[in-house]
Amino acid sequence: MYEGPSSSGYRDRPMQMRASYAHATKQATLVHELAHRLIADRVPGSFEDHPIIFLFVYDAWVELWGKELADREVEVESARKGLFDYAGAWRDVLALTPEERAKRFRQFLAK
Repeated sequence: MYEGPSSSGYRDRPMQMRASYAHATKQATLVHELAHRLIADRVPGSFEDHPIIFLFVYDAWVELWGKELADREVEVESARKGLFDYAGAWRDVLALTPEERAKRFRQFLAK
């Protein structure tokens, strides 16, 4: 069983997810890691892509499992320390309306 930080992997590297996560966090983490893979070829390896994937991950969680789970998983991710400022990125992204998030993501795709 894997107990390190979850990772999307890339191309021939497999995705890894922490085994001890609660079921809902495993679901949310799968979407989060798939989001990294979705945009991986659009960003350089050194690019911090969380602010980009957060533009649509929250809305995907809401669509799949409802706002309560999405809000709870934002709290889970915001509590993570050391790898990235998850709390700051979530705060910034969720200050935008769903329409503003979608518009920013479309702008990212157009680059």
